[in-house]
Amino acid sequence: MITETDAPVSEVQRREAQRLNALRTLEILDSEAEPEFDQVTRLAADVFDCPIAAISLIDAIRQWFKASVGLSVCETPREQAFCDYTICRDEVMVVLDATKDPRFANNPLVLGDTHIRFYAGAPIRFGEVLVGSLCVIDTEARTEFNARDRARLTTLAATVSSLMTLRKDAQMQKSIVRRCNENQKKLEMMEAVAGVGYWHVDLENQTVEWSQGVYRIHGLTPQIFHPNLTNALECYHPDDRQRVSDCVKAAASRGEGYSFEARLVRADGDIRTVFSEGSVECDEAGQPLSLFGVLQDVTGRKSIAA
Repeated sequence: MITETDAPVSEVQRREAQRLNALRTLEILDSEAEPEFDQVTRLAADVFDCPIAAISLIDAIRQWFKASVGLSVCETPREQAFCDYTICRDEVMVVLDATKDPRFANNPLVLGDTHIRFYAGAPIRFGEVLVGSLCVIDTEARTEFNARDRARLTTLAATVSSLMTLRKDAQMQKSIVRRCNENQKKLEMMEAVAGVGYWHVDLENQTVEWSQGVYRIHGLTPQIFHPNLTNALECYHPDDRQRVSDCVKAAASRGEGYSFEARLVRADGDIRTVFSEGSVECDEAGQPLSLFGVLQDVTGRKSIAA
């Protein structure tokens, strides 16, 4: 297996850039404490009977702890991080006695108040990238960390990896909802300015949906009016109602689009002239599934033309 130490410099730099990019994508560094990560960390400390356990993420120049037990700091310099070695290999790293390991014997975390002697860390991955580790630490050296222990620590680290992925997915969903809400507001503003609305008819379920613009043209609100094929047609002037109905029925039966101009009687009794254009969505067999289109208030335009 090629380690970071063995790999060419350019390859090490590529992997580091990829890893830091994964951390930025996760948007987890310096985030607030979250119960699910705290629970895994407490479980690790309990399972391995260690006074210290942590979810460590390796940033460019620091080691940052997403969750920890037995530590009074939220980060340490990267050059002091045992976990910086753990992310170099996709396997559990074990140090039974740090004072006898040349990599760590002079480490401030070994010589200082933290007094690290035993360390075991399993990599945490995001996709194919190792971004940190779940580690357990003792202030007393140990003589063994067997295969079963390694497997249990690996399983807990995989749980952290899954939690991070779920966390990112939830962030993306929130972002999508936020963008949709913003786009909806922009659409409603455009509808208001242009006097246009959008509608949709589900032919199978016989349901009708109106945008805010359509409600505005009718002088109605979603709170007081629930459109369907019958009451939507009743909003048109009696002399125009049959013609509008015929257009809709012909489109639903033949799968052809249509357009018409007709008088609309608003809720306050005001009569407006509207233009509507509809299209048909069909299934693979050519059977109409739904109608959709626009409704525009052209009263002002008609007045100017007159």
